[in-house]
Amino acid sequence: MFDITLITMGKLKEKFYTAAAAEYEKRLQGYCKFQLLELPEHRLPDSPSQAEIKAGLEKEADLMHRLMENYIQLAQKLEKIKMVQLHCMLNGH
Repeated sequence: MFDITLITMGKLKEKFYTAAAAEYEKRLQGYCKFQLLELPEHRLPDSPSQAEIKAGLEKEADLMHRLMENYIQLAQKLEKIKMVQLHCMLNGH
């Protein structure tokens, strides 16, 4: 069974987004494990400068990039484990 993770930057506040995520989960539950991961957004002051906005967006992008790298590494390791298990099964180990 597949795992699908919907990653958002910040909490889903709008009702139509939360309803859409719930609908995806409902429709996909027979085919995969669905997870919603809401990452914390970078907080800005009340009247941020362009430099503060840019720095905040860069921090969020860096967090998303590191998370995706971790997901890719995990998927690669799981694939290697599956290949070793399959090899052992085929060779009677």
